[in-house]
Amino acid sequence: TQIITFPKLNWAWFTITLAAVLSIGIALIVLIDHAQFDDPVTPAPNPPASCQLFCPEPT
Repeated sequence: TQIITFPKLNWAWFTITLAAVLSIGIALIVLIDHAQFDDPVTPAPNPPASCQLFCPEPT
């Protein structure tokens, strides 16, 4: 018969990893909750009155 063994689980690393994943998830939730997505859009600058240097040449 063949015996299959598994390595012993290190619960300290499992706990640290789980705490890190949960902390990152909670931090993302808080950041998204406090984000202000409805900020007013800044208006685009007005075009110059003349197009000198950039005027298309007539063909």
